[in-house]
Amino acid sequence: MSPTVASFPVAKDERLECRIHRAINVRRFPLSIVVALLIAAMGGNLLAGPVAKGFKVQSDSISPDQRLGVTVPILSQAPENAKNTVIVVETGKALGVIKGETGWNRQNNGGVAPARWSKDSSVLVWMVDGKWFPAALVVLKCGPRAVLWQVDLLRAVQDEMLARTKAAQPKKYAAIVTGHKGWGSAYREGFSIDVDVDGEIAFPLHFHGALSSDPKGADDLPKLESNLEGSIDEKGKVTVTRFALGPGKSENF
Repeated sequence: MSPTVASFPVAKDERLECRIHRAINVRRFPLSIVVALLIAAMGGNLLAGPVAKGFKVQSDSISPDQRLGVTVPILSQAPENAKNTVIVVETGKALGVIKGETGWNRQNNGGVAPARWSKDSSVLVWMVDGKWFPAALVVLKCGPRAVLWQVDLLRAVQDEMLARTKAAQPKKYAAIVTGHKGWGSAYREGFSIDVDVDGEIAFPLHFHGALSSDPKGADDLPKLESNLEGSIDEKGKVTVTRFALGPGKSENF
């Protein structure tokens, strides 16, 4: 004779209470935390939609609203002329290619720095670190379907600093240009020029630059330094607000 197993019916109001309890527990767990945990589980790389072979989207490039990210080419897998691109994480749709030097997943000096976004995820400051100064520093304004504009801030500030320093100290400047021939194309006119943005990522976006002819402190030539400050407005216009000779603010020299 089979043993009898007693069953006790669950009241409708008890079942309803269980469903409500489960729903509340799920809703208390934010989507952003779920995304962060998934990214961490994948070693810091987000597998966005159909990302091209040889590229990845790093977790520290994702916008605060989790919608946008930046593709980074993988050394030995992506073509030599590969570029960083802002994409929609969910679909892989490209919004725009970033100007300036490409940041790879591995580099001899420096590498891709964590992306800096505005709170509303519409402004991106993209930096690729170098040895003495950035290899790339670009400010981008992102819209729903495309990058609306971008400013190669590294190039713009370097242009201003070189022109103003040359005008202020033409003889020293010429001597350094001649003495530093062969330093390489990254050292424009033989100078190290460090550039970075300041404070919160919001317009007007403030920046500073520091120029040095001798970041190592080992040159036989007279040292020439200058510094600069400025801002970018909501339309991407760059304005220099201050320039002076002398050492500037730099974490690299």
